[in-house]
Amino acid sequence: MLVLYAGLTPLARWQGDEYGLGVMLREQGLAGVLGRITSWSPRPIGEMVSASYLWLADWHGAPLVAPFLLAVWGGAVALLWWVGRVSHQAKAGLLACVLLAVSLLLCGQAEMFYWPMGAASYVPCWATLAAASILHRGDATRHRWVMVFVLVVAAWSQEAGALTVLIYTMACMVLYGVRTSRYGRAMCFPFLAAAFVVLVNATHRLGTKSEVFDPASGLGGHWMPSMLKATRSFLFEILHIPGLSLWVSLAVIVFLLIFMLGQNREVPRNRACWLWIGALLGGAYSTIVLGYYEFGTLCCTRHNNLREAAYFLALVTLGGVTVSSRMRAVTYGALIAALACLLAYRLPDIRADWQMRQQVIADRADTWQSGHGAGQAMTLYMPPTGHVTNSDSLMTGEFDLNTAPWWVEGILHYFDKQHLTLVWR
Repeated sequence: MLVLYAGLTPLARWQGDEYGLGVMLREQGLAGVLGRITSWSPRPIGEMVSASYLWLADWHGAPLVAPFLLAVWGGAVALLWWVGRVSHQAKAGLLACVLLAVSLLLCGQAEMFYWPMGAASYVPCWATLAAASILHRGDATRHRWVMVFVLVVAAWSQEAGALTVLIYTMACMVLYGVRTSRYGRAMCFPFLAAAFVVLVNATHRLGTKSEVFDPASGLGGHWMPSMLKATRSFLFEILHIPGLSLWVSLAVIVFLLIFMLGQNREVPRNRACWLWIGALLGGAYSTIVLGYYEFGTLCCTRHNNLREAAYFLALVTLGGVTVSSRMRAVTYGALIAALACLLAYRLPDIRADWQMRQQVIADRADTWQSGHGAGQAMTLYMPPTGHVTNSDSLMTGEFDLNTAPWWVEGILHYFDKQHLTLVWR
């Protein structure tokens, strides 16, 4: 599974965000990054990863999408392996690979795992939420400083992570106690990190009503309708894997739970695992509410990707609640059955994207050559839309710098051009 998906990383491509942010970094440097963190995008880790990548790509003179994505994916798996070893999980490497493979198969991953700007924030967030889930399969309170580390990274990578961390740390501080429990006191640090993200979002981006994509829904800017609609969407999402029927989805969920129940581990002796399950579900529900409130609709696939992963991580944590099963054939058979069901549906899309690898790579190289060529005009060659790797496409046509939309303006400024032609090949 991982080889199939990793082989698609060269098909990843930039959207308008990379070009615009690249220009901002040239002009403002670190001050521009700090300005985004304290206003529109309070993601200290996500923004720094993005900036470091764009600085490297600018210095190298090529987008470096595959090396960057593979580095982010590899770092995520390495973190999960290390946390598994620290918490004495059996077969920590296998568990880390299963978490990534299943998360890739659960939903279309174009924005979360294959869009560089999305991956810079969402993959670290996913990895640290998964790491916290692994820790809760044992006694999380024994590894409180590891927990502090992964929770702070989750909160500072992406807003959904911050909401999950905020819910969890508040519950821990109340139930464990700040004065009487070392674990309760330790949770103050990720609580403050998450509170910063939520506060900046609440005072800057949230409620601006400048991003309502579906005004006709009547949800944008209205809390109660958004909450009612979110409740229905949440109940549907937790029981339904995108693209699969309800009964197949339920079967896959049961298979994954059987596998997670069957892994050797130390049974938790605390309430933290239940708090973490509640936080994962509560964070997912909160993002649905905020999506309806801010956009009037559930707009971005990367949001859905992370929620699907959160539901799976709740199963991972739940699998650590009961005594381990010794029936290896049953547990690994359940894993194989779950992966087979998911792959059977995803394989046509994976195959279709594999077949256009050479064209995407060639188009990107020609675009880069055109952008760095002489003259004031350039051509951006757009390959076919991918099924797994890229579900969005830019508008075709000819644009001048003076009349260009924001994303075209970013491309022109990035390559120092005046005229851009976007064409399909």
